[in-house]
Amino acid sequence: MPDEAILAELAARDYPFVQLAGKQARLAPGALIYDEQSRIIPPNTLPAKARALYRLDNRGEVQTIWLLTTDETAQLKDKKKSP
Repeated sequence: MPDEAILAELAARDYPFVQLAGKQARLAPGALIYDEQSRIIPPNTLPAKARALYRLDNRGEVQTIWLLTTDETAQLKDKKKSP
């Protein structure tokens, strides 16, 4: 997961849309979604709600989503708190 990825609450919406941090976003063509075990999953299997990291492409569409485990979420929050 790249450092420039953004942490947000994800909510599944009708394809090709998702909700990230309370705002609707469009999935880019060929967008990759990784589940908690780092497997690529299709958009129709997204959970209703999850913590995720995401990255946008140059058009502002969602290029990559990483669904996070509880441990990964805690580690990211701790990392942001440390100087």
